[in-house]
Parts: sequence; C-alpha cells; structure tokens
Amino acid sequence: SDQRTRLALAAIAEAKADAAHVKETVREETAHLEAERKYLSRWRYELLQLTDTLQQQAKQALSQVRMHRYINPTAAAAAAAVSQVRMHRYINPTAAAAAAAEAAAQEADAARAQVAVAATETAAGTAAATTIAAGKTAAPATAATAAAAAGAAR
Repeated sequence: SDQRTRLALAAIAEAKADAAHVKETVREETAHLEAERKYLSRWRYELLQLTDTLQQQAKQALSQVRMHRYINPTAAAAAAAVSQVRMHRYINPTAAAAAAAEAAAQEADAARAQVAVAATETAAGTAAATTIAAGKTAAPATAATAAAAAGAAR
C-alpha cells in the first residue's frame, strides 16, 4: 500500500511538472502570437493607409483623365485601369493597391507627356512670336541700313 501511495504521489508530481511545462509553453506561445498579431496589425494599418492614399491618387488621376481622355488615349487606358481597380478592390485589397499604383504611374507618365507636349508647343509658339516680332522690328532697321549703305556708296 505504501508503494502504491508513493507511485501515486510520484505520478501526481510528474503530472504537476508536465502541467507546469504545458502552462509555460502556452504562455510563451501566447506571447509570441500576440507579438505577431501586433506586427500584422501594424502592417494591416499601413496597408490600409497606403490603399487609401492610392485610391485618392487614383480618383485624382481619374478626374484628370476625364478631362483629357479624348485628347490622350494613354490617359483613357489609365482610366480603364482605375475602373478595373474599383471592381477588384473589395476582392483583393493588395492587388487593388498595386493596380492603383500602376494606374497612377501610367497617369503620371501620361501627364508628364502632356506637359512635355504643352511645353514644346509653348516654346514653339514663343519662338514663332519672337521671330515675327523680330522680323517686324528688323525690317525697318534693315531698310534704314540699306538706305544708309546706298547713300554712303553715292
């Protein structure tokens, strides 16, 4: 009977040690999972902010595209990409963010191209106006110079 009692007490002590070990393991895993949860939560927050920013940029790009889509087919393609983003943003926010970024990049490229064209047109117009103005002021001066040269030759 004493031997049974000792065996039972040893089994109880071993079970308590196992329970303490399990408890410690659970505590460690819980702490680890909580740290991962916080990390993922922070990333989720940053992704949501990025998605919001990209959606705002996409809306701005879309409004610019609406103004220029008949002039610029690249801008119309960017508008189509933005509309695709709208269709899929609830299904896959990460893909939507990437697509919005791509659409915004395309729109930025299109806007840069439009600015370059406008700058070229402006420069050409300015050069033409300068040439015309120079011609108007140069013509009388040239005539006067020719008359003076003719007078000097006499």
